[in-house]
Formats: sequence, structure tokens, C-alpha cells
Amino acid sequence: MPDYTSNQLIVLLITLFLGGILQSTVGFGYALLCIPIFVAAGIPLNEAVIIIVCSAFFQSLYTFYTLRKEISIKKSFLPASIRIVALSIGIAILSRINDLPKEKIQLFIGIAVLSLVLILWFWKPKKSREEELPVQWTFLTFTVSGIFSSISGMGGPPIVIWSLYQPWSAKKIRAFLFSIYLLTMPPQFLFFYLKFGNSTLKAMLISMLSVPIVLLGSFIGQRIGNKLNKNQLKNTAFALLLIIALKSILASISF
Repeated sequence: MPDYTSNQLIVLLITLFLGGILQSTVGFGYALLCIPIFVAAGIPLNEAVIIIVCSAFFQSLYTFYTLRKEISIKKSFLPASIRIVALSIGIAILSRINDLPKEKIQLFIGIAVLSLVLILWFWKPKKSREEELPVQWTFLTFTVSGIFSSISGMGGPPIVIWSLYQPWSAKKIRAFLFSIYLLTMPPQFLFFYLKFGNSTLKAMLISMLSVPIVLLGSFIGQRIGNKLNKNQLKNTAFALLLIIALKSILASISF
């Protein structure tokens, strides 16, 4: 197992638990919450990303199964292929920033989280188009998603935004999202292993051992989400993520 201290393991498990609650309650925020806290706790960025991706893989399996009748592999093939190529580009970028001082990585992650939170907070989707988006938007979206997924574990928001502009039902959108995640995660695991070696396998082991904690958080999040006002929950989640992003940025600055 990775050489984590007891304090790091406690922070990791608590954060994954809270991330599971947040994701199930408001439908987003898992990596946005976890990655900055992992980095602040001293967990290497490449291991933090693989822990998030691996635990999300197990979360996705169940949802994928429940929505299997809505899955269209034909529609998923091109976006998944683009994302897989972009994942390899993201790995190359990650390998260059992974050994930077902790403060610089915190600054990078803080800016990434802040940017995504502001986009999601202020962006208001229009009604679905009657026709699917042009193919150039597919290339742009899944390239950005793949790169962000490899360097920070935060590749979901671009796909969500792209999907909401498609003339699809809510179930079809969710089915598409999880089909993309599951089709592209195995190649991502392989890319990480080829680049970072055994540290990837060890991080995956940590992630698999934490799955019951994540699922418990997800169960609690579903119960909370069914009882409380969704808009209030989303605003609270955005505010929390904004604070985490700013704290990550400020912690990287020497006064």
C-alpha cells in the first residue's frame, strides 16, 4: 500500500465519505471536493486522481446497469474514442506537474476547481436542441474532458454540459454519461500504470478498500437529496466548493 500516514488515511476516508454524500445529494462535486483536500493532505496528485477515478468506476457500474436499456454504444463510440486519446495527452501533462512543489500543485488544482465551479454556477442550460450538436463540439468537449480527467480527475463537467444541449431525455443523458465513464476508465487505468507503475496499483487498492465508505456516503446523500430543496443544496455545495478552491489557492501563496 502507498506510504500514507495514519492522518492521511483518515483524511482520505472522511473526504471520500463526504464526496459520496455530495455526489448523491446534488449530482456533482465528487472530484471537485476530494482532489484539493487530498493534495493539501500531501497525497501525490497522480495517486489522488486514480483513487477518485477507481472509486467512481465502482459507483458507475450500478447506475450503468440500471440504465442499460437506454445505452447506445453507437452514440458513445466516437466520444469515448476521442476521450481516450485525450486521456493520454492529459497523462503527459500530469507527468510534468506531478513532481512540482505541493504549493504549485495546490494553486493549479485551486484554479481548476474555481473555474469549473464558476462555470457550473453561472451557466444556465437552454432547452435541448431539436438536433444533436455538430461533431466539432464533440471533438472539443471530449478532448477537454479527457485532459482534465487525467490531470485532475475532473473530466465530468464538460460532458455534462455537452449532454444537456442534446435532444435527449434525462434517462438517456445519464445512461450516456455513465457509458462514457465506463468505456474510458479501463484505458485510463492502463495509461496511469504504464506511466506511474506500481503506485497506480497501490492507489487502486486503497480506492477499492474505500468503496464501502463511498457507497455509505452515497446512500446517505440519496436520503438527504430526497428530503431537502435541491436548489438550496446546490447553492450550499457550490459555496463549499468555492471555499475549498479559494483556500487551495491562498495556501499556495506565500505572503
